[in-house]
Amino acid sequence: MKRILAILFAAAAISVPCHAHTMVVTNAKAEVEPGAIEMNVELTREAAALYATSHYGGKTEVSLSDFSKRILDEIQITADGKRLTGRALSVDPAPTLAAAIDEGRGVNFRYRWETENPREVGFSFRFFQGVDEVRPLYNLSYRLPGQKAVMRQFFREDVFTVAIGEGKAASEGFVDTLARFVVLGVQHIVPDGLDHVLFILGLYLSAVAFLPLLKQVTAFTLAHSITLVFSMLGVVSLPAHVVEPVIALSIAVIAVENVLMPSSGRSRWILVFVFGLIHGMGFAGVLSELDMPQQRFVPALLGFNVGVELGQLAVIAAAAACTAWFMKRSWYRRIVVIPASLAIAAVGLFWTVERIFF
Repeated sequence: MKRILAILFAAAAISVPCHAHTMVVTNAKAEVEPGAIEMNVELTREAAALYATSHYGGKTEVSLSDFSKRILDEIQITADGKRLTGRALSVDPAPTLAAAIDEGRGVNFRYRWETENPREVGFSFRFFQGVDEVRPLYNLSYRLPGQKAVMRQFFREDVFTVAIGEGKAASEGFVDTLARFVVLGVQHIVPDGLDHVLFILGLYLSAVAFLPLLKQVTAFTLAHSITLVFSMLGVVSLPAHVVEPVIALSIAVIAVENVLMPSSGRSRWILVFVFGLIHGMGFAGVLSELDMPQQRFVPALLGFNVGVELGQLAVIAAAAACTAWFMKRSWYRRIVVIPASLAIAAVGLFWTVERIFF
């Protein structure tokens, strides 16, 4: 027992920092009016800090007026293929970028581009072009006169272009919304959800047969589906600074249990169900950041949940492809399960400490 714990904490001490979520969110709301386009741009606290790191050498004592101009330069608005020249209408009231970050919030700017009555308008954002350390997610909500707002999400600047044809935008249909959020759900697991991936791998490593694994994965799926739905409906809510450390701790607990209690029996699925409830709140936090269209709430929620399940099944399939042929060998637990579980537990403990104190 003491030897196992010593190995576990030694691994935690030397583990390399890993970040479960590399996604950086920027929100923009545009209104196309006769003769002009106006847009509110909001960079989250994390996005603003990373932008300062990548563009100002980490310096945040820059005025938000200067910061606003730089952001404006990296927004490309075109009308019928011609780039428009914009100007700032309002700037975040904080005196510097550092002040806004210290307040624990993002920054907001409003811009305006003068134009005629174009047949096509293009939007392109280049905030993190060439910055490989982050995975930006851009939310654009745009509205035409007399039309409902249309929501689009893009993950990279070089594909973040939306054309609006002949002054009319068609609202996204049920199937399109479903398909789009299935993709987003898969992406939240692979490649963006390393914490959820490690939890699923922890469950897989404990499996000695297909039926117990099926029961645990079913319990996890049912639990996170329940809290995902109720969280998005506003019935239950926990702040991210509580949910994220508990998710990290759940990874460590499952992995440690693999080492200390190889035959945990019936209690295992109960524990997995409880942790699944917490993971569902984490999924809800990500889904809420995607600002899903309220008129398509059901297909968006269903599609995201289906995508998450497909991502989890892909993880299990990949793990089975690597290990299934020698799982019955006498050395499998000693050579594979225990070392892998200790490594997973070390990462889970590291993330727990990181998310609580940093």
